[in-house]
Amino acid sequence: MKKSTWIIVGIFAVLLAAFLLYPEITPSEEEPAEPTATPHVLQSLDDQALSSIIYHSLDGETIQLDKVDTLSWTVATHPDGIVTAGNVEEILSYLSELQILSEVSDEKDLAEVGLNEPMQSIIFVYEDGSEYMLEFGNLTALGDGYYALINGQDIIVLPDGGIDQLGALFDSIIHPPTPTPEFSETPSETLEPSSTPTP
Repeated sequence: MKKSTWIIVGIFAVLLAAFLLYPEITPSEEEPAEPTATPHVLQSLDDQALSSIIYHSLDGETIQLDKVDTLSWTVATHPDGIVTAGNVEEILSYLSELQILSEVSDEKDLAEVGLNEPMQSIIFVYEDGSEYMLEFGNLTALGDGYYALINGQDIIVLPDGGIDQLGALFDSIIHPPTPTPEFSETPSETLEPSSTPTP
Protein backbone atom coordinates (compact mmCIF):
# COMPACT_ATOMS: atom_id res chain seq x y z
CA MET A 1 0.00 0.00 0.00
CA LYS A 2 1.04 3.52 -0.67
CA LYS A 3 1.97 5.88 2.09
CA SER A 4 -0.95 8.19 1.24
CA THR A 5 -3.41 5.29 1.56
CA TRP A 6 -2.09 4.54 5.08
CA ILE A 7 -2.51 8.18 6.00
CA ILE A 8 -6.14 8.21 4.79
CA VAL A 9 -6.88 4.96 6.65
CA GLY A 10 -5.28 6.41 9.81
CA ILE A 11 -7.29 9.63 9.60
CA PHE A 12 -10.47 7.61 9.05
CA ALA A 13 -9.69 5.42 12.10
CA VAL A 14 -9.11 8.50 14.29
CA LEU A 15 -12.36 10.08 13.11
CA LEU A 16 -14.27 6.84 13.71
CA ALA A 17 -12.83 6.49 17.23
CA ALA A 18 -13.66 10.13 18.03
CA PHE A 19 -17.21 9.66 16.76
CA LEU A 20 -17.75 6.56 18.89
CA LEU A 21 -16.19 8.01 22.02
CA TYR A 22 -17.78 11.49 21.77
CA PRO A 23 -21.02 10.65 23.64
CA GLU A 24 -19.00 9.20 26.53
CA ILE A 25 -16.68 12.20 26.75
CA THR A 26 -19.30 14.93 26.59
CA PRO A 27 -21.64 15.05 29.56
CA SER A 28 -25.17 14.26 28.54
CA GLU A 29 -27.50 17.15 29.00
CA GLU A 30 -30.29 16.00 31.27
CA GLU A 31 -33.71 17.26 30.50
CA PRO A 32 -34.97 19.44 33.32
CA ALA A 33 -37.51 17.60 35.43
CA GLU A 34 -41.03 18.86 35.06
CA PRO A 35 -42.23 20.39 38.29
CA THR A 36 -44.81 18.20 39.99
CA ALA A 37 -48.05 19.91 40.82
CA THR A 38 -48.57 20.39 44.53
CA PRO A 39 -51.84 18.68 45.46
CA HIS A 40 -54.49 21.03 46.77
CA VAL A 41 -55.76 20.26 50.23
CA LEU A 42 -58.64 21.62 52.24
CA GLN A 43 -58.32 24.66 54.48
CA SER A 44 -56.09 24.20 57.51
CA LEU A 45 -58.18 24.29 60.68
CA ASP A 46 -57.05 25.41 64.13
CA ASP A 47 -58.96 24.13 67.15
CA GLN A 48 -57.91 27.20 69.17
CA ALA A 49 -59.91 29.49 66.86
CA LEU A 50 -63.07 27.33 66.87
CA SER A 51 -66.05 27.46 69.19
CA SER A 52 -68.19 24.63 67.73
CA ILE A 53 -68.22 21.80 65.21
CA ILE A 54 -71.60 20.67 63.86
CA TYR A 55 -71.79 17.42 61.89
CA HIS A 56 -74.86 16.13 60.03
CA SER A 57 -74.43 12.41 59.42
CA LEU A 58 -75.62 10.09 56.64
CA ASP A 59 -78.58 8.93 58.72
CA GLY A 60 -79.67 12.50 59.46
CA GLU A 61 -78.26 12.67 62.97
CA THR A 62 -76.76 15.97 64.17
CA ILE A 63 -73.70 15.88 66.40
CA GLN A 64 -72.52 19.16 67.92
CA LEU A 65 -69.20 19.58 69.71
CA ASP A 66 -68.77 22.76 71.76
CA LYS A 67 -65.49 24.04 73.14
CA VAL A 68 -65.58 24.62 76.90
CA ASP A 69 -62.03 25.95 77.21
CA THR A 70 -58.66 25.56 75.51
CA LEU A 71 -58.34 21.78 75.89
CA SER A 72 -61.87 20.82 76.82
CA TRP A 73 -64.85 20.00 74.57
CA THR A 74 -68.33 18.66 75.21
CA VAL A 75 -70.87 16.80 73.07
CA ALA A 76 -73.84 19.18 73.26
CA THR A 77 -76.26 16.89 71.42
CA HIS A 78 -75.33 13.59 73.08
CA PRO A 79 -74.94 13.69 76.88
CA ASP A 80 -73.44 10.17 76.90
CA GLY A 81 -70.85 11.06 74.28
CA ILE A 82 -67.23 11.56 75.24
CA VAL A 83 -65.00 13.96 73.31
CA THR A 84 -61.40 14.84 74.03
CA ALA A 85 -59.11 17.49 72.61
CA GLY A 86 -57.39 14.55 70.88
CA ASN A 87 -60.64 13.61 69.09
CA VAL A 88 -61.07 17.17 67.84
CA GLU A 89 -57.45 17.35 66.69
CA GLU A 90 -57.89 14.05 64.81
CA ILE A 91 -60.97 15.40 62.97
CA LEU A 92 -59.25 18.66 62.06
CA SER A 93 -56.02 16.97 60.95
CA TYR A 94 -57.92 14.46 58.85
CA LEU A 95 -59.91 17.13 57.01
CA SER A 96 -56.97 19.51 56.64
CA GLU A 97 -54.93 16.80 54.89
CA LEU A 98 -57.67 15.61 52.52
CA GLN A 99 -56.43 16.03 48.97
CA ILE A 100 -58.73 17.76 46.50
CA LEU A 101 -58.80 15.48 43.45
CA SER A 102 -60.28 18.10 41.15
CA GLU A 103 -62.23 21.32 41.02
CA VAL A 104 -65.56 21.43 39.20
CA SER A 105 -67.04 24.31 37.24
CA ASP A 106 -69.28 26.58 39.28
CA GLU A 107 -71.84 26.25 36.51
CA LYS A 108 -72.40 22.58 37.38
CA ASP A 109 -75.97 21.88 38.49
CA LEU A 110 -75.92 21.07 42.23
CA ALA A 111 -78.76 18.58 41.82
CA GLU A 112 -76.71 16.69 39.22
CA VAL A 113 -73.98 15.97 41.77
CA GLY A 114 -76.19 15.52 44.84
CA LEU A 115 -75.31 18.82 46.46
CA ASN A 116 -78.79 20.33 46.41
CA GLU A 117 -79.60 17.91 49.24
CA PRO A 118 -76.20 16.90 50.67
CA MET A 119 -75.75 13.46 52.22
CA GLN A 120 -73.52 14.82 54.98
CA SER A 121 -72.17 18.16 56.07
CA ILE A 122 -69.82 19.62 58.64
CA ILE A 123 -69.75 23.21 59.86
CA PHE A 124 -66.87 24.77 61.77
CA VAL A 125 -67.98 27.78 63.77
CA TYR A 126 -65.20 30.19 64.70
CA GLU A 127 -65.12 32.28 67.85
CA ASP A 128 -65.68 35.42 65.75
CA GLY A 129 -68.95 33.92 64.44
CA SER A 130 -67.69 33.09 60.93
CA GLU A 131 -68.21 29.61 59.52
CA TYR A 132 -66.41 27.13 57.27
CA MET A 133 -68.79 24.56 55.80
CA LEU A 134 -68.29 21.39 53.78
CA GLU A 135 -71.23 19.55 52.23
CA PHE A 136 -70.90 16.12 50.64
CA GLY A 137 -72.88 14.93 47.62
CA ASN A 138 -72.86 11.98 45.22
CA LEU A 139 -70.10 9.59 44.23
CA THR A 140 -68.45 10.59 40.94
CA ALA A 141 -69.19 8.67 37.74
CA LEU A 142 -65.76 7.00 37.96
CA GLY A 143 -66.37 6.09 41.60
CA ASP A 144 -63.05 7.57 42.71
CA GLY A 145 -64.42 10.32 44.92
CA TYR A 146 -67.33 12.36 46.22
CA TYR A 147 -68.51 15.77 45.14
CA ALA A 148 -68.25 18.36 47.88
CA LEU A 149 -69.23 21.99 48.24
CA ILE A 150 -67.10 24.49 50.17
CA ASN A 151 -69.03 27.34 51.83
CA GLY A 152 -71.88 26.94 49.34
CA GLN A 153 -69.68 28.13 46.45
CA ASP A 154 -66.80 25.94 45.25
CA ILE A 155 -67.52 22.43 43.98
CA ILE A 156 -64.64 19.98 44.41
CA VAL A 157 -64.04 16.22 44.35
CA LEU A 158 -62.64 14.55 47.47
CA PRO A 159 -61.22 10.99 47.64
CA ASP A 160 -63.54 8.02 47.96
CA GLY A 161 -63.65 6.91 51.59
CA GLY A 162 -62.99 10.41 52.90
CA ILE A 163 -66.50 11.02 54.16
CA ASP A 164 -66.81 7.46 55.47
CA GLN A 165 -63.80 8.02 57.70
CA LEU A 166 -65.29 11.31 58.90
CA GLY A 167 -68.48 9.54 59.94
CA ALA A 168 -66.46 6.93 61.82
CA LEU A 169 -64.59 9.61 63.76
CA PHE A 170 -67.83 11.20 64.98
CA ASP A 171 -69.43 7.82 65.64
CA SER A 172 -66.59 6.93 68.02
CA ILE A 173 -67.39 10.12 69.98
CA ILE A 174 -71.11 9.51 70.48
CA HIS A 175 -70.66 5.75 70.99
CA PRO A 176 -67.54 5.57 73.16
CA PRO A 177 -66.30 2.07 73.92
CA THR A 178 -67.70 0.74 77.17
CA PRO A 179 -64.96 0.04 79.67
CA THR A 180 -64.44 -3.61 80.46
CA PRO A 181 -65.39 -4.24 84.08
CA GLU A 182 -62.53 -5.38 86.24
CA PHE A 183 -63.18 -8.55 88.16
CA SER A 184 -61.53 -8.78 91.54
CA GLU A 185 -60.68 -12.22 92.72
CA THR A 186 -62.45 -12.86 95.99
CA PRO A 187 -61.52 -15.97 97.85
CA SER A 188 -64.37 -18.42 97.79
CA GLU A 189 -65.57 -19.77 101.08
CA THR A 190 -64.62 -23.35 101.69
CA LEU A 191 -67.28 -25.30 103.44
CA GLU A 192 -65.99 -27.43 106.24
CA PRO A 193 -67.55 -30.84 106.47
CA SER A 194 -70.05 -31.01 109.25
CA SER A 195 -69.49 -33.69 111.74
CA THR A 196 -72.35 -36.08 112.07
CA PRO A 197 -73.04 -37.47 115.47
CA THR A 198 -72.33 -41.17 115.81
CA PRO A 199 -75.12 -43.18 117.30
